[in-house]
Amino acid sequence: MGGARLGGAGSVELLAPTGPLLTPAFPDVEVEAATLPFAPGERLLLWTDGIEEAADAQGELFGLERLQACLTAGAADPLAAIGDALARFVGQRPMRDAWTAVVVEWAG
Repeated sequence: MGGARLGGAGSVELLAPTGPLLTPAFPDVEVEAATLPFAPGERLLLWTDGIEEAADAQGELFGLERLQACLTAGAADPLAAIGDALARFVGQRPMRDAWTAVVVEWAG
């Protein structure tokens, strides 16, 4: 699972992971707590590995660089930007893994 702070004018700050995706399947997994202040209008984006691991016809992975680029370009609607970029990248190939992303915006 990954995370990023989305600021104004398309700025994207990737956040360091503090542990794996938490599910009931891993009750003993330890994670590190982190505090990150947000200003009004900034957003937090969290995503699953299905995005970064989506592959094109040649087996190349979508990766973090492409994700960051589509977020910078599609700052107004990051979820639509991710969906559009993935659809163009994988083409007609079925994705091997589902992807999930959530955006939280600080209203202030």
